[in-house]
Amino acid sequence: MKFEEACINYPAIILLISPETGMILDANKKAIEIYGYSVEELMSMTIMDINVLKKEQVVEEMEIARREKRNYFHFPHRTKDGTIIEMEVESYPTKLEGEDVLFPS
Repeated sequence: MKFEEACINYPAIILLISPETGMILDANKKAIEIYGYSVEELMSMTIMDINVLKKEQVVEEMEIARREKRNYFHFPHRTKDGTIIEMEVESYPTKLEGEDVLFPS
């Protein structure tokens, strides 16, 4: 099984996020199920589009993660139908195909 196949079917939410822009670069089936968006919709969004916090707070938290100072976060996220869900996020900066990404653990 390839890495990509394992991630797409992983039973926890996986959102790959650009630490510079906040763009959602990819999402697995669990993320699609929980958030209610298609993968195409998610990949056209930024994490700030689903995070309830102010954009400045999200950017600050992403910068902390990018600098590897903190990897655990508690964020309120909004699903497509408007439901607010509390998310515990553990994220680590890494390179994937030469691109910096925040990868969940």
